[in-house]
Amino acid sequence: MLSVDLALIESYGLLKSDLSLDVLVMKVGDVDSNTFMFTTTSGVAVKQVSQLGIIGVQLENIKHYSDILIANDVFVFGYPVSIGLQHLPQFDYSRPLLRAGIVAGINDALRSIVLDCPVYSGNSGGPVVEVEQEGFEYRYKIIGVVIEYVPAIAQVVGSTSSGAIVNSGYSIAASMDRILELILEIK
Repeated sequence: MLSVDLALIESYGLLKSDLSLDVLVMKVGDVDSNTFMFTTTSGVAVKQVSQLGIIGVQLENIKHYSDILIANDVFVFGYPVSIGLQHLPQFDYSRPLLRAGIVAGINDALRSIVLDCPVYSGNSGGPVVEVEQEGFEYRYKIIGVVIEYVPAIAQVVGSTSSGAIVNSGYSIAASMDRILELILEIK
């Protein structure tokens, strides 16, 4: 767990965002390529260390928007604390949950990815991992991050109201292209 002084990080130019996609990237430290030791930047303090350490992704494990394949399987990771009964814990809210779905489509105008995979509050910002199968070999590539769910209007039978907004089961992910652009903008 990290403690972050956002004002300080922003003053150093280590925080970049795209409000239209509701994404933000922040540099919290550096990894020495020889020793794989992680050091934090000014304004970031380590409060608690995971037994597994810090998890990172190498560039060869990131897939660009133009290479995304419709109908490929995807996995979505996140912390959907808006589901379940917190007073009756059905799962550990401090651990990520995994959802499976497929790439249902792409939106060229927004360079976003449509997933046939429901997400909930707490999934935002979670990675979307695409699965490619070639023969008996599987490849896993991060294709984006979850940015929103797609609502649907549920018609209530016998009601004069227009219906209730519910989760359609589809979600939207920002492609990694924009995330990588934001990372490169950081000084």
